[in-house]
Amino acid sequence: MPPHTQFQRHPALHSIASSHTMPRGARPQQPWEGTMAGRKLAASLIVTLVALFVGAACSSDSQTIAFTSDRNGTSGIYLASPGSESVSSLTAPGLTAFSPRWSPDGRQVAFLASNDGVVDIFVQEVGVTEATRVTDTPQEEKRLRWSPDGKTLAFLVDVPGVSQHLHVMDDLKSGQSRRLTAGAASESDHAWSEDGKRLAFAVLEGGNPSPGLFLRNPSGVNEVRLTLGLDAAPAWGPNDGAVVFQSMRDENDEIYRLDLRNDAPDGEPVRLTDNPASDHSPAWSPDGKWVAFISDRDGNQEVYVMTPDGTELTRLSFNTAEEQDLAWSADNRLAFVSDVNGSDDVFIMDPNGMNQERITLSMAQDWEPHW
Repeated sequence: MPPHTQFQRHPALHSIASSHTMPRGARPQQPWEGTMAGRKLAASLIVTLVALFVGAACSSDSQTIAFTSDRNGTSGIYLASPGSESVSSLTAPGLTAFSPRWSPDGRQVAFLASNDGVVDIFVQEVGVTEATRVTDTPQEEKRLRWSPDGKTLAFLVDVPGVSQHLHVMDDLKSGQSRRLTAGAASESDHAWSEDGKRLAFAVLEGGNPSPGLFLRNPSGVNEVRLTLGLDAAPAWGPNDGAVVFQSMRDENDEIYRLDLRNDAPDGEPVRLTDNPASDHSPAWSPDGKWVAFISDRDGNQEVYVMTPDGTELTRLSFNTAEEQDLAWSADNRLAFVSDVNGSDDVFIMDPNGMNQERITLSMAQDWEPHW
């Protein structure tokens, strides 16, 4: 699987000029003009065009990336698409926003924002100029994750200096959430299963229960321990049959896979990487064929992929910069962030490293891409 060894800037859009034989400002009268039926038809066409425009900006077709940028002096949420140099702002100026997450239907973006010193959850529909504030609490919310059906948000509620715990919100209009866990130890790195019936998450050091990975069904009472140790960043595989995760159980970060059966471990974790460097941030491709991750095994943080059994390990990025923030699209393209040009920019590429494309082009910092 030959790697592509150089980032390529995407081509500029070219406009096609059409010739006009009519005098400037003149236009032929259309058949629908001047009648009630015609005006209704015109209105219908306008509505259709608006719907098409809004639909084009949605991410349900894996064509639009939401990301965070400080290009206007403070962090905000922006939208960009492969093959286009156009970048549009989703959030209004003055709102310090970050960590965008597309809803599963691609019609709205949930994000975190702080315009009064406290981080809260906001949701904004594409094509709408104003965001809706979902939470208004003295605590800080973190790590937004939509359920696959788009009805529930899972997130962390953080009391700085104390602990952070996993919550879910079933009704965004109410702004009320419920905590899923009861332990004193902090939780992190939650991820929905493909069927939306379970959340995998990590329990951190410093309390009860002891650290490891757990499963929780948000609509019930079951909580299952998957692993015991300094494990983090679980990512579900196809059909919810396994998770990959990073672990310090061998004194440095490595990637492991744990097979599951009936919501319980099916055997011991299988070590997929074995290197003195740090291998972390695993991300399983939607088609189940690849596990992408970040490693500094060659001196700096680069993007790698391997098959779910740990074979066919391939380095995809080649530079002296730092890569981070991996995000798969629904059609198995990989977005990531690199500072190869001096500032953080968003790039995409295929799972074999080909068709690399720079999505953002500015001297600002662009990060946290999400399809």
